[in-house]
Amino acid sequence: MPGTLLLDVPDPSGDDNGPGNYAYPTSGNFHAGAFDIQRFQVFDDGTNVIFRVQTRDLSPTFGSPLGAQLVDVYVHDPARAAARPRRRPPTRRATSTIAPAFAWSRLIQVQGFGQRYENAAGTTLGTVAISANQISRFITFSVPKATLGTPGPGLGRSRSCSPARTGSAADQARGFQPTPQDFQFGVCAVGERRPALHASTRARCRRRST
Repeated sequence: MPGTLLLDVPDPSGDDNGPGNYAYPTSGNFHAGAFDIQRFQVFDDGTNVIFRVQTRDLSPTFGSPLGAQLVDVYVHDPARAAARPRRRPPTRRATSTIAPAFAWSRLIQVQGFGQRYENAAGTTLGTVAISANQISRFITFSVPKATLGTPGPGLGRSRSCSPARTGSAADQARGFQPTPQDFQFGVCAVGERRPALHASTRARCRRRST
């Protein structure tokens, strides 16, 4: 393991449809489980803080070994005066503002075609070291403790996994439509469900059987 394990949080399998009615894009490039986080870990190797995110599927997508994922980690450090509540980007479909008690001071974002590491004012703090392993299905990334802070009591985090894109969207995430499109997620109507996504089958919103 890469240093001392500080945090190891499992996540239920099969909960990658949001509140129950989000549908994957219909393009065969997207695989079932690609956005299903199964584990989140944090390590300290003395110099860097290392994060590991495991997904149910990490098939290479659009030539990226990180699959189709865009991973955000928001870090709260009570010792940093710049920390303040911030609303997640609208494409994440997270409508609530992060509670003031957990206001973030650092954002770490990784994807197959870019990265961000910045403070709450939007100032870039450096680069993120990123790797991925299709066998273990872990995305691993790290930043220096000197710029992030030393993990300890009061240093919190919030993480999310979103669909990345290669276009020019300001926050690099794919959008949502009333029904799933080739490269856009769908938001099924109430009473509908997200069907399982298979390589040979396009996902559509379907009525729940009674």
